[in-house]
Amino acid sequence: RNLKHSSAACELKQRQRQHDIEMAHLEYIKYSNKILHKAELTLSLLTGKTPDESRLENLKYHIAHGLHQIKLIYRRVIEHEKIPHNEKVFSIFEPHTEWISKGKAGTPVELGLRVCVLQDQFGFTLNHHVMQKQTDDQVAVPMAEGAKKRFPELSQVSYDKGFWSPANLEKLEVLLERSVLPDTSWQHITFTMPDVLWKLFRYNRHLLNDVSRLAAKPLLKFARKKGILPGIFTALHTFGRNLFWNIHVHLSITLDGLADDGKAWKSLYYVKKTLTPMWRYEIINLMRLAYKRGELELPREMKGTCTNLTEFNQWLEEQYQKNWIVHFARPSKNHHRNINYLGRYLKRPPVSMSRLKHYDGKMVSSEYLNHRTKQRDRVVCEGEEFLMRLLQHVPDKGFRMIRYYGFLANRVRSKWLPKVYELLDQPERKAISIRFPSLLKYSFGIDPLKSILCGSKMILTGIVPGKNRAQLLACHEKPAPGKKLVLQ
Repeated sequence: RNLKHSSAACELKQRQRQHDIEMAHLEYIKYSNKILHKAELTLSLLTGKTPDESRLENLKYHIAHGLHQIKLIYRRVIEHEKIPHNEKVFSIFEPHTEWISKGKAGTPVELGLRVCVLQDQFGFTLNHHVMQKQTDDQVAVPMAEGAKKRFPELSQVSYDKGFWSPANLEKLEVLLERSVLPDTSWQHITFTMPDVLWKLFRYNRHLLNDVSRLAAKPLLKFARKKGILPGIFTALHTFGRNLFWNIHVHLSITLDGLADDGKAWKSLYYVKKTLTPMWRYEIINLMRLAYKRGELELPREMKGTCTNLTEFNQWLEEQYQKNWIVHFARPSKNHHRNINYLGRYLKRPPVSMSRLKHYDGKMVSSEYLNHRTKQRDRVVCEGEEFLMRLLQHVPDKGFRMIRYYGFLANRVRSKWLPKVYELLDQPERKAISIRFPSLLKYSFGIDPLKSILCGSKMILTGIVPGKNRAQLLACHEKPAPGKKLVLQ
């Protein structure tokens, strides 16, 4: 029987098909209960009468599985309950089996267990782990620890983004070493888009995950045709100087790269005229596919004009024909200038303290440099509105502002970066970890570990509850300029 859900527009037909599905499953459950009842009677008759206890245990096992499956079917189909993943059973013969691939988007259904394999740049396996009810981020550190124990000279490991977590990063920084970008010619490129698209990303923040990748994609495609693999790192920005949404991508790419065979270092020149339409296409296509999948939320002002895919495609075509600015900066001989430029954006909030001019308890006054007029404009708004403008640019939990592609991609970095250093005849350098106190002292001349009372270095010895929030706020001005503070 055809037990698929109805896709008819008529609600009556949908309810009728749902009723047919439920009745068919109830008949199936009724028949299954009869078989299980016979099995239980057989088990009760054979218990104590047969010496082959293993066969009885096997029968008990399958009866229990049958009852469990009936309960799951009833809860899912009749009671319309969503079954937790840990309660699902994918094989009664091998209970440890997991559902690896659901068979969507043209990929076949795959059942079994995933195996995490750690290989070196030559393809030799250094460590492996059978992942039973485990996620990628749960095995990242044990895999590196196991490989490091067997091969003490191991200094770098590259992972896909699914293995990343703040805790893993902290542990792996102690265990392994970080790489440093090679000294070669770099090109800084800024990818922008029409302002009407910013609001779509604001309403659909999940699409921000694709923006950096789509900026790098045309460059990698262009380089691939030349038989070259460049190194790329990107930084995504969501704000402009006035704190409104302004989606743009800062991308730095090497003006050289690895040949396909990895045995040569070749020069490469990027053509702005070729890359700009490719960037436009990638963003427009991202929106089109999201709309087709029903995953795109439209702003209120667009819902009346984009009621179907045809109208939305017409609107996208209008945006495609606009002038998208892709800015190519002058190439630099190394990455330091690009890193310094991006670092100022990534290590500070969207608005600095120096731009906040006044707050009277209700209204906030700030200023910014207007690129068009070259004049400083002042913005005055209520405190709550200012906070909303500021907080909308806080990245979602786990979102990666900086991403790497080409030979810097996480999954191939440990394979290709040593080869890059060799071809450039440069020593392989390691990154130096700079902690927050050192960074604050270097940037602002303030040592957060220096006591404002006696000038000695503070050492954490414990946490003791002190003054409450109201008492601390009453004397907040003195610590700011570094004056001594005496609490009564």
